[in-house]
Amino acid sequence: MRTARDARRPARRRGRVLATTLALLTSVALAGCGDGGSTPDDDHQQQKVAASPTTRAERTSTVDAGGQPEGVALRGCPFVVHDVQHADVAVTCLSVHERLPTGTQVTMRCWTDTDTGTLGDWGRALKGEPRVQRWFYVTVADGEHAGKSGYVYSDLVPRTEQTKTPRCTPEILRTYPFSPRVEPDPLKLEITGTCTTQGGTLTGRSSGFVGEEYAVTAYYPDGREYPLASNSISARADGSVPWTWSCAGDPAGTYTTEISTVDGRETTGRVSFTIGAPANPSPPAPTPPTPVPTPTPKPTPTPTPPPAAPKPVAVTVSNLVTNGAEQMREDTPAYLSTRTVGSCRKLGCKLDGTEMSSGFVAQAICRLTGDRITNGQNDNAIDDGNPGLYSSTLWYRIRWSDGREGYLSTVWLTPTHRNETSLPAC
Repeated sequence: MRTARDARRPARRRGRVLATTLALLTSVALAGCGDGGSTPDDDHQQQKVAASPTTRAERTSTVDAGGQPEGVALRGCPFVVHDVQHADVAVTCLSVHERLPTGTQVTMRCWTDTDTGTLGDWGRALKGEPRVQRWFYVTVADGEHAGKSGYVYSDLVPRTEQTKTPRCTPEILRTYPFSPRVEPDPLKLEITGTCTTQGGTLTGRSSGFVGEEYAVTAYYPDGREYPLASNSISARADGSVPWTWSCAGDPAGTYTTEISTVDGRETTGRVSFTIGAPANPSPPAPTPPTPVPTPTPKPTPTPTPPPAAPKPVAVTVSNLVTNGAEQMREDTPAYLSTRTVGSCRKLGCKLDGTEMSSGFVAQAICRLTGDRITNGQNDNAIDDGNPGLYSSTLWYRIRWSDGREGYLSTVWLTPTHRNETSLPAC
């Protein structure tokens, strides 16, 4: 879901990336080495640089981030993705592949010029930047990224460090191929041990966990989500995670659990485990029965039916955000997320295909609290008196038409649906 910062950003025009985009990236070449201008060092922070001509021939060159602590960006393609929504333009065109500290040695292979006018809104030069920009294709010669190849902006290799290289050709790029990230082993979880409702602990054998934080969920035998103390788990240095389960007090039956990356792209799948019923005590020694009068049979009471499951509540989406002191404007469509946090499009917890324009009617099934979301401007008091300004920590769990479920902040609903008291707690 969007944070206040997302709400303040003007909506960008969206478009599909054509398959021909990559063929146009190097369509314009300048005479000699040419000059460029300035380009952002990252997708949302501008670093002004000027493309520089090559001046000398040496075996390796040194990169210089110009005082930027994040270092020099090594990219999969010779352009900058300005719109974070299109950071996955292609497998090798991630916004930033690696970061090289100032002083890293690189071997310059070739150069190319990119005409940003051939790109979509996601890559076109921003105001004050040159339309045609020069890039060097290099291979990292030292440090933790040694051996990896990619593009760096020309001015991030100082003029005195540049070597004379030819213009990039398919043959050169095939000789020094772009180095994609190594795909990790699949996530694995196996649960061992036995226990009953009276006690015992189950343990998990796991592997393939190379990230820092993962999402964990569990479910009762009837399919209801189990309220874990925490829905996150951290990986150990050996690639395992510390999964254990104390069975005392839990109803008997077969449970399931699942561990996944925060964006949900990698998962162990649901792994089952069983909590057994308590063992029956040994029967006492038989004693002669004492005759008792036969009681008068009583009528069998009619069992009370279980309460009906709460029905979903229809709620209406509203994407209005403040526009100054009195007006409101339509923002980009809301979407469902796998976590109750803001900026899920950037964090990778957005549920794809769940975008909702204003007026869309969603089906809410329960309510809970999460990050505070606002439709105003936190860093500007101009809209503090706007009657449409609203913020809340209340979220609804929404059931999508295909059965998927995700979360939506009530900020993105019409005022009459922002506090549905008939919804149960999630």
